[in-house]
Amino acid sequence: MKEDYQEFISNFDDDYDEEYEIEEKIDEMRGTVYCGPCVYCGAKDAMFYEDDICFVCRKCGKSIHEDSYYRYLLGYDLEFDDE
Repeated sequence: MKEDYQEFISNFDDDYDEEYEIEEKIDEMRGTVYCGPCVYCGAKDAMFYEDDICFVCRKCGKSIHEDSYYRYLLGYDLEFDDE
């Protein structure tokens, strides 16, 4: 039982450290990306930074919050709700 708890704490610390590192990387990217590939339709250099908070695709019209877009550019998987 104690070993399970220690494993949980160890995994939590690893997850926390990874999330902290991701946030640092995102902060470093902030303000440096003007456009890039669309997360949704895959169009090259179609997502542009707009309204100081999100990226909007000029081809399909969909948008994504800037922090999520930076995660995508860093190679992290994104999960979308199907609507």
